[in-house]
Amino acid sequence: MCINKLQNDYLSIYTAYEESLWREEMGLGGDSPELYSKLQEFLNDENVFQLISSKIKACKKNTSEYFILNDWKNYLEKNRLNDREQACIRSLKTLESKHREHVRKQIRSRGYPPIRELSSVISSSVHESERAAAWGQLTEIEEMWMEGAFCEIINQRNYFAELRGYPDFYEYRVQYDEGISKELLFLSLDNFVNNTNRECYKYVRDLALAHGDSVLEGWN
Repeated sequence: MCINKLQNDYLSIYTAYEESLWREEMGLGGDSPELYSKLQEFLNDENVFQLISSKIKACKKNTSEYFILNDWKNYLEKNRLNDREQACIRSLKTLESKHREHVRKQIRSRGYPPIRELSSVISSSVHESERAAAWGQLTEIEEMWMEGAFCEIINQRNYFAELRGYPDFYEYRVQYDEGISKELLFLSLDNFVNNTNRECYKYVRDLALAHGDSVLEGWN
């Protein structure tokens, strides 16, 4: 298996999974849990991992091929799951998919437009009444997401993170995506707030004085 075939195989599986997620979000149906399982099978394929490891040993160091193969090896190591972790993530993906469909059915039953259209109204409509109505509908949709299986999803995400050796899912995602701890992230955010807080509040006060308190409403 050459690098190009490896990348093409991965992209084929990953693209199918992402497209399925998009179809589910648009209410067009999808099978993201099954496709995620296929993606995980690829990432856990011991033959792929051993092949990459052997190619790294065989190729010259400090070449483009060497760096690409090492990136692949690091990515696979980062995403490989044991049997217990795989069972947990499959269950979680199925639960998330069912919850998305449940919320979409509620949105359709109330006759609300898609979320992207409501967001567009808030950002572009010149009529405050339209922006306020869209804001109210988005607020109701947010409450829909936080009902039903929401708490169960949070609990299962945290359980998966614990299986991976992290205290909670947030810590897992921050370290996975950003490569830093949750503590360091919050420290950075605190520094940002402390350095910008005074000027930000001054800007908000000046805006209200110039245009009235209504400009501080979320839809404005």
